[in-house]
Amino acid sequence: MRWFKYIIIIAFFIIGCNSNSPAFDSITTSGTIYKDETWSGVVNITRDIHIPYGVTLTIKPGTQVIMKANYDDTRVGGEHIIDEATDIDPSATPEYTKTHINFNILGGLYAIGEPDNPIIFTSDAKEPKHTDWDGMTFEKNSEGILKYVIVEYSHTGPALHGTNKVNISHSIIRHIFWGGLHAFENSPTFEYNVLYD
Repeated sequence: MRWFKYIIIIAFFIIGCNSNSPAFDSITTSGTIYKDETWSGVVNITRDIHIPYGVTLTIKPGTQVIMKANYDDTRVGGEHIIDEATDIDPSATPEYTKTHINFNILGGLYAIGEPDNPIIFTSDAKEPKHTDWDGMTFEKNSEGILKYVIVEYSHTGPALHGTNKVNISHSIIRHIFWGGLHAFENSPTFEYNVLYD
């Protein structure tokens, strides 16, 4: 029976070591955020995210925010600004915003990564491409910081509408269809960013 005791001791040791290991959280979420939240780990998004006035979303370094590509399970979209509709612009259809995820910020979004541990907003497609998801819109008087983040494979990069309280810095905006950073009726702070493709 001594061997049985050794097996039990070893099993408890293995379980104890594993329980002390850091967990890599994975959640699926979507829709309206009704109270302050903090995201970390892997966050899977299946529909538009709406952050109302007075609510703040904080995203920790290293978080992966992964959009379901070409999908929105509510099939509800907002108005999409099309500067010029062309045959190669997939947003030039009434269906586009109903089938592509958008972050709509009226409150606050604070996504502050680290130089060697950025936050990434990306697509879940096996072969991702620009326009897999719609984009990220900061509405009038919204606020936030995007620092050491990567935004990729969306139709547009972060767009600021009538707010001077958003700072985007030290970030990478890439694989975007229709412009990397947008500013409408405001004077935002964009600094030390890299935009390409």
